[in-house]
Amino acid sequence: MRPCTSLGPGHRWPVLLVPFYALARAVPRTRDGAIRLGLVTIDQMIAALVHAIENPPPAGTARIVDVPAIRASRL
Repeated sequence: MRPCTSLGPGHRWPVLLVPFYALARAVPRTRDGAIRLGLVTIDQMIAALVHAIENPPPAGTARIVDVPAIRASRL
């Protein structure tokens, strides 16, 4: 799992970064990095972990789960 940081109870300080991520997504030069290094919620992270455990990659391989894939995971 590759989230930049997670938002959740007791871990709210990253919410101050939300405007900077929005600005970075608006600038074409920094858009890809802002999307790749975005913030995820604790619920999104748990859903992605559950999905990774229930659907492991083939033996001998690794799978990288980035922020867009973490956000797409559902409980």
